[in-house]
Amino acid sequence: MLDKAPDVVVVLVLASAIFFWGRGLRNANRSDLIAGPGILALLCLILLGTSSSSSVIARIGKLVAGFGIATLLLSAIARPGGPLARRNAIAIGAASIAIGLCLSIVL
Repeated sequence: MLDKAPDVVVVLVLASAIFFWGRGLRNANRSDLIAGPGILALLCLILLGTSSSSSVIARIGKLVAGFGIATLLLSAIARPGGPLARRNAIAIGAASIAIGLCLSIVL
């Protein structure tokens, strides 16, 4: 049972990053738009620093791809005239998916 706890924590941190990113898209709040990818980047750095396994790059790739999929799904609620237009959110989502897939096939 305790071997699943780190995975649950990673999923919860990823969910908080997606939450802030989505709230930033919906409310056109610049600080939330920064907090979402910032939390994701911090999670990736912590995983990279604490893991001794070589499969951590693939795991980071899956996290980035998941964030990209969430961005594509949340782009529909982007506020017009906000700091991030809907077409830019779609481009960021597609780029995140591509980067995540490239990272997941590295090893």
